[in-house]
Amino acid sequence: MASGMASTISLAVTSTLGKHWDFFVERYYGGFLPWYQNALLRLEIQEWAVYQTALHASAMDSWKALVSTYQIWYLILRPFAILSWIVVQHAGRFLGEHGGKSLQSLAIQTKNFAIWWIHFQLSLNRTQLLGEAGLVGLFVGLYFLRKWLQKQTYWARVVSWYKAKKRVAIQSTTNYFDKLARASKMLALTIPHLIFVGLGVTIRLAFPGAVRYVAYETPVLLVLSVFYPFVSTFLWVQSQRRMDKSVGNSSTSNNGEGKEDGNKNNDASNNENRVSDSKSVSERKKRFETINKKGEKSSPEFVTETKAMATTQYWLNYWQLYAVVQSGGRCCSMIPIVGRFLTSHPMFQFLTGECKLFFFVWVFGMGKILRGITTSASSDAFMTEALPLRMIQIFVTPLVLKLHSLVSDAIPQDLWQTWVVSKTKTSLDLAVLVRMLSEEGRDWLVHITEEARVLTLPSITLLMPGFVTQFGVAYVRYAVPSAKSAKAKSKAAKLVYLQYWILHCCVAGLLAYLEGILWWIPFSTHAVFLLWCYLILPQAIRYLYGILESDLIAFGLLPKVDDSAGATTDISQTRIAHLFDWLVGWLPSADAATSINENEKDDARGEEDQTDVSDKQNSKTETTREVPTSPPPTTTIESGQLNSSTPEVTAGDGPKDKDV
Repeated sequence: MASGMASTISLAVTSTLGKHWDFFVERYYGGFLPWYQNALLRLEIQEWAVYQTALHASAMDSWKALVSTYQIWYLILRPFAILSWIVVQHAGRFLGEHGGKSLQSLAIQTKNFAIWWIHFQLSLNRTQLLGEAGLVGLFVGLYFLRKWLQKQTYWARVVSWYKAKKRVAIQSTTNYFDKLARASKMLALTIPHLIFVGLGVTIRLAFPGAVRYVAYETPVLLVLSVFYPFVSTFLWVQSQRRMDKSVGNSSTSNNGEGKEDGNKNNDASNNENRVSDSKSVSERKKRFETINKKGEKSSPEFVTETKAMATTQYWLNYWQLYAVVQSGGRCCSMIPIVGRFLTSHPMFQFLTGECKLFFFVWVFGMGKILRGITTSASSDAFMTEALPLRMIQIFVTPLVLKLHSLVSDAIPQDLWQTWVVSKTKTSLDLAVLVRMLSEEGRDWLVHITEEARVLTLPSITLLMPGFVTQFGVAYVRYAVPSAKSAKAKSKAAKLVYLQYWILHCCVAGLLAYLEGILWWIPFSTHAVFLLWCYLILPQAIRYLYGILESDLIAFGLLPKVDDSAGATTDISQTRIAHLFDWLVGWLPSADAATSINENEKDDARGEEDQTDVSDKQNSKTETTREVPTSPPPTTTIESGQLNSSTPEVTAGDGPKDKDV
């Protein structure tokens, strides 16, 4: 019965499942499975055995890598582990031997101290115990009082006030000692100058006549203040220019070795020059840094360059001082009413004569003496600050820069660049585009516009009378170049303004020579103002100094800078020769055409005089014929011959006798 029941259930289940399975096969196997197989074929999915093989290989490789890494770290760390273990063993053995004894002795000492403390406390009476307890309580109370006071605000205020007062006291003490050190330093610096001043005053009191004669009757002051600095500055500038030219020629020759000239254009050569310059600069910088790091002595080239910069700065400082002295005396003499009183006062003559002579003797004399001391083997660098020009520069340079900032820098540079220079560049670029202006003219006008910012306010004096314009001339002539010389940082800029002071001396001497003539010319002061405005432009300085240098080279007064062979320029091509030819052509001279016309006029006047004399002679002969006389025949014949030849005689002899 049971078997029959089981068979019945199995038939029922199979019949039911068979219907659903047939339905699933008919519904999904025919539509879904082919699409799935097609997708698997397109994806090229491999069989499971392939993946199983790959996973097995990956696992084996990972295991081998892990084992090899373990072995590597084991080999690397094993010596350190062995060493560490040995160290730990020795440390443990040491602590076991000595640490135990130390702990044992510490325990014994602690025990003895405790026993002593107990016996000491037992030995005290009641009063001493109360005092001891009170002292302990006092310390505990002070500790808690400090914690409580730190929480209060007035305590923090008291502490901050104390710290502030302490800080002020320390700072005041430090400032006092600094002032004392500076005073002692200034005293040490001024001792040589005080000695020199005392010597000068002694000479003035002992020989007053000789000092006056030297100051007023000899050109010593002019030579000392102008000619000696002028010649020294000129020779120094020429030596620096020759040095720079020789260095440039050597660098260009070294850069040009081993290069082909036929297959390279100008742009490529310029790029190579820039790269070589940057490399040379970087090499010099690296060499200088390595020298400083190693603590070695400076190279001879660096020392020479430093000395050259010091000499250049020395002459710039002198010309700044010269400008301040000259502008001060000139402005005092140009004041309308006070100027006459000052120039006629004996004190002004004393200041501009004897004191000026003493001042320049002090500048150059003490400079030579102190320079010899500082350049010796046992010199002190501290004495370099005692040089006259170095000491005066502390006061002169800030004064000049402050005046320049008040007048010339009244217009900010950013504002000038935005509203003037940029718009001028735009207009000039347009003019260059339509070929109304050349590139050189455009660059020159842009340069004038950029430099005109410092001349804007002084140019207002052009709208005023001449005695007011003279103050503008003094400012442009002395203050502006002095400030620019002080602001110059590079070697090239400093040499440019040294060239300006050379041109300044030349132009100032020419204007002083022509002062009597210029006084009669209207608006001559305004023209001089424009001349100095042009002369302080950097490009104008380079251009005019180049002309001066080329003319001196052509006349043989200077060696040629860029030609070691000594080739000279023709003198007829110099600017001085052109100026002389222009002056000769401008002077009146006899013209050939005018001389011929004057000769023709003289001949016509002579013929008119001859005709007048012949008419007078004819009238005389007619009067002689009218007289009633009977001359002999020979006489009539001769008279007839004479009458016939009278015009020739009167024409030949009469005028000649009259001219004689």
